[in-house]
Amino acid sequence: RSLVLEQGAELSIHNNGLVKIEAGAILEYNNSTITLGGSEAVLEIEGILDIQDNSTFTFEGGNLGCGYIKFNNPSFGVNILAGTNSNFSLDNVCGGGKVLEIVNGYLRPESSLHTFFVADGTIEFTGISSTLHLPCNHFLINVNLISTTTYGGNLEVFGDDHIINNCVFDNVYVEGFLGPGKLPLKITNSSIVNNYNNAGDRKSVV
Repeated sequence: RSLVLEQGAELSIHNNGLVKIEAGAILEYNNSTITLGGSEAVLEIEGILDIQDNSTFTFEGGNLGCGYIKFNNPSFGVNILAGTNSNFSLDNVCGGGKVLEIVNGYLRPESSLHTFFVADGTIEFTGISSTLHLPCNHFLINVNLISTTTYGGNLEVFGDDHIINNCVFDNVYVEGFLGPGKLPLKITNSSIVNNYNNAGDRKSVV
C-alpha cells in the first residue's frame, strides 16, 4: 500500500521501529515531518519515493538518537520521483552518523530533481550491486561513503552542478560520466581508500 504524507503531517518511528514502503508502493512526500527517533529507527523504501512540487525531503532524529533511510530496490530504474523544484536534503540530520543505507540495486532520483544534498553523515552500501546514481545536481560535503561488502559500493555521477568535498570513499567505486556540454567532475579534499577489485586493480574511473 502507498503512504501519503500531506503538508503538516507527521510520521514518527521510534527506536527499533520500522516502516516499510513495499515494492510497487509509493511514499508521497509534501513537506511533512519525519522523525526517526533512535539509531535503529528505519524508514525502508522498496518502492518509490515521490517528492512533490516545492518540497524538500528530509528527516530528523529524536531523544534516543537518529535513524536512517534504507533503500532496498533491486532494479536499475528510478526510485525517487521529482516534482517541480523538489529536493532531497540530509544536512547534518544525524551529527555525522548513518543517514542512508543502500541495500540492493540503485538509489536513483530523476534527473529533474533540483538538488540531491547530503552533508555531515554516512552512506552505507551493504549489497553486492549497491549503487548511488546521481544524474541531477548533487552536493556531498563531509560524507563517509562506506561499503561493507567484498564487491564494494558504487557512486555514479554526471557532469551536472555539483560539489563533492571532504568525503571519504571506503571500498566505494566512483565513476564519472562526462559528456559534451557537461561540467568537469571535481572531487576535492577527499580520500579514496580500499578501492581495489579482486585482481588488485584500482576501481574508480572518470
